[in-house]
Amino acid sequence: MDETLSLRLIKARSAMGWSQQGLAEVSGVAAAQISRYESGRSAPRPEVIAKLARALSVQFEWLANGVGPLDTGEDVPKYPKGVSVLPLDIPPEHLDAIEKFAKEEGLTMEMALRKLVLDALERRKSTRAELEGIRRRLDKLESGG
Repeated sequence: MDETLSLRLIKARSAMGWSQQGLAEVSGVAAAQISRYESGRSAPRPEVIAKLARALSVQFEWLANGVGPLDTGEDVPKYPKGVSVLPLDIPPEHLDAIEKFAKEEGLTMEMALRKLVLDALERRKSTRAELEGIRRRLDKLESGG
């Protein structure tokens, strides 16, 4: 797969669940500049790529050139305002499944966990909305409407 730096940057940032502003807060790179990088209107200098890679917890070579391992093996140094860090106790069989998912999707473990959690919340939200719709229809039928 031939991805550009802009696509890799979008992929990594989105997988973290961050807005461009959130990435700007963590990396120290202006949100407007991140927007230009993601749209392909501008190319970052190597030192800027290093800041973005460190903030996103991805390898410099992966972000810059699409080669090498994705994961730096380091923790993300800090998080945007409003983001909480929670410890997780994950059973080994679930951890293996998450690692497999991360590898298949080309994500770091942190990215994979965020994606899985956000997907589960969206499914739950959709399910709750569907159930509410069913309840309303049943109430309407019961009331003779």
